[in-house]
Amino acid sequence: MEKTLKILGIVIVLAVLLALYFTMPYEQAPSVSKETQQQENQTQEEDIIDKYVVKCTTKSGKTMTMDRAKEIALASDCGDRIVGEAFCNADAGTWSIDMIVQRPGCDPSCIVDIETEQAVIDWKCTGIVI
Repeated sequence: MEKTLKILGIVIVLAVLLALYFTMPYEQAPSVSKETQQQENQTQEEDIIDKYVVKCTTKSGKTMTMDRAKEIALASDCGDRIVGEAFCNADAGTWSIDMIVQRPGCDPSCIVDIETEQAVIDWKCTGIVI
């Protein structure tokens, strides 16, 4: 009988503990509005894009993407003669884009100034005609 009472006591204590555990209030996770979630998603997307977009930064801290440099070059005297990749010269604060132009003794490129957003042709002529 004594053994049965001990077991019954243990069962009652366990039942009370379980009842308390399942009836205790819990902290609900803060709800996130759709707008907040969209803003967080957009920020994450921008961070990913930012990580893989080719940019050039000047000494003053101004930044320009390679795509923006090509847009400026296409709208300038360089026009549709630009080809290939653009190369960042952070010290000069410029993008240099190769061009296809036939001029003996010259190897032109389109130079896009990051600060002024202006483009000019650098003819890079040696004076030697081959």
